[in-house]
Amino acid sequence: MELLRYLLNRTEFYVGFLPAALLHLIMVMTRTTTGPLRCITNCEEIYLFDAPVSILYFLLPGDGPVILASALLGTVWWGLGGLLVLYLLDRVVERLRSG
Repeated sequence: MELLRYLLNRTEFYVGFLPAALLHLIMVMTRTTTGPLRCITNCEEIYLFDAPVSILYFLLPGDGPVILASALLGTVWWGLGGLLVLYLLDRVVERLRSG
């Protein structure tokens, strides 16, 4: 609970993590159906977008568990990627200002 409270008080969480996580959720939602959880064409796009985490998805039976795993693990993965991009941009701007 302390970690969640800490994250919610950080601007980096709202600028880096949330936009990337929401972008990933939108990507998953546009490639799946919600009646029975199925990929519209196939789940290859989800596997590609979530690499290397998607290696775990190959162990899951059917589309439904892959979609749920992507919605959880892939979203966290993309959010962490957003934080990494924000960190790298911060370092570049810091270097440009100093020299």
